[in-house]
Amino acid sequence: MIDFEDIISIDRHFADFMHKLNQLKSADPHTSLRELSIKYWYESLRQRTGLEIASQLQQKFEPDAVSRNERGTIDYTKNKWSGYRRGRHRPQKKLLNKVDILAPGSSRSLDHPLWSVLDLSNIEILEGHAFLRRLTPDVQSVVMHAQDDFLAPEKILPLFRKRLNKLLRKPNLDALACLVWFLRKTQADEAGEEELTLIANTLHDALILSSLDLHSLNIAFPLIRKIIDDILPLALPTHLKYAVEPEDYLISAFILAAISQKNLAKSERPITWHNRTRFMFELLDGKRGLDIRLAMLPKLLLDHSNGSISSVLVKKFEVGERLRRKAWRSLIAGQAMDAQPES
Repeated sequence: MIDFEDIISIDRHFADFMHKLNQLKSADPHTSLRELSIKYWYESLRQRTGLEIASQLQQKFEPDAVSRNERGTIDYTKNKWSGYRRGRHRPQKKLLNKVDILAPGSSRSLDHPLWSVLDLSNIEILEGHAFLRRLTPDVQSVVMHAQDDFLAPEKILPLFRKRLNKLLRKPNLDALACLVWFLRKTQADEAGEEELTLIANTLHDALILSSLDLHSLNIAFPLIRKIIDDILPLALPTHLKYAVEPEDYLISAFILAAISQKNLAKSERPITWHNRTRFMFELLDGKRGLDIRLAMLPKLLLDHSNGSISSVLVKKFEVGERLRRKAWRSLIAGQAMDAQPES
């Protein structure tokens, strides 16, 4: 998350933030899932250790790869860590075992369930509940109910807004993976549009809530791009298409973080990651005013490539878009900075 040294300087922070986003956008090549997984593994280690550059990580986790002369200076090094940073080389099992000794559980980042469920060619993953059992226990407990008989299969709990909101309170990769799986599964089972929209909107909100953390791990642009291109459209009817970019999620998150920061400071509550994320969730959920909730809905466009669109659908779209734009104007004017609960 972003820390603001002074509430008055939000504009300056936003300008700096936008400058960095524009740099990332201009250097946003296609990133494969393999590259994403390697980058996430590397960046998670970097963040976990507080080390900044590849050579420091190598020195910590693979010191035997560095040969030093009698003066103590580096004579020879076989440094693949800069390749890990770029997602070029997948670390071998021997190295992963070394790293796991000093950073227990870190190898899961490389084989996280999210990478497999984002692969649309992997349809076997939708069969049974094996995928859900790979998720962390706190996420499993939200969507699955174990039978009293330990030999009986788990049951998937019915999805509704209140249950999905529990996933939004866990803005991490496991929650994202769970929502992606349910969206793919629901679409494959040819469920109704209402259920698909509910899951897709929850995934959209989850991306907003997690985007700044993904940004700190240097994977926000390629990961969000993948979900925008391949996953979210699965829930759309044929007459609509998404008109959002990765930076839209980051900008939305920045605004919500700024509103949360200001309101927490005003109420003299500790400005911790947990409190800020909780406040951001309440803003997204409409508990502190529907304007913010409406502004944060995904931007859509009418898609005429699949044939004519009925006037009823066009009118429904235009009404929703007018409400979303009006809500954004309120945000830009600063009217939502002091977010109040609905009366």
